[in-house]
Amino acid sequence: MKYKLLEKEDLELMKEIIEDDNMEFDLNNLQEFLNDKNNYGFIAKEENKIIGFIYGYSLLKPNGKYMFYVHSVGVLPNYQGKGIGKELFKYMDEYLNNETKVYKYFLLTSEDNVIAQKVYRKHSSKECLQVYF
Repeated sequence: MKYKLLEKEDLELMKEIIEDDNMEFDLNNLQEFLNDKNNYGFIAKEENKIIGFIYGYSLLKPNGKYMFYVHSVGVLPNYQGKGIGKELFKYMDEYLNNETKVYKYFLLTSEDNVIAQKVYRKHSSKECLQVYF
C-alpha cells in the first residue's frame, strides 16, 4: 500500500473512487482540480488501483495563515475497516505539516454519519484538526 499526493499520472485511476463518492468521473475536471495550487488530493494506492482518497482545499485567512478544509474522505467498500482512512489522514497530516504553510485543518460531517464521526474523533486529539458535526 502506498499513500501519496494525487498526481497527473493517477487521474485515470480515479474513476472507481470518484463514482463511489457519488460524483461523475470527468478527466478534464480532475485535471482542473489538480492544476489549482490550493487543491490537494491524497490517495491510497494498491498496485495500480486507487482505493482511498481525501481531497480538500487550502484557504487563506485574513491574518495570512492557511487552513485546510477536508471536503471528502472515501475508501472503497471492500477496503473499509482496515485502517486505510486512518493512514490516509496520517499521511495528509504529515504532508500538510511538512510541505505547506497550513497550520490547521478542519472538516464537516453530519450528526447521523456515525461511522465518519468515529474515524474523525480519532484524529481530533491532534491540535491541528477541528471536526464540526
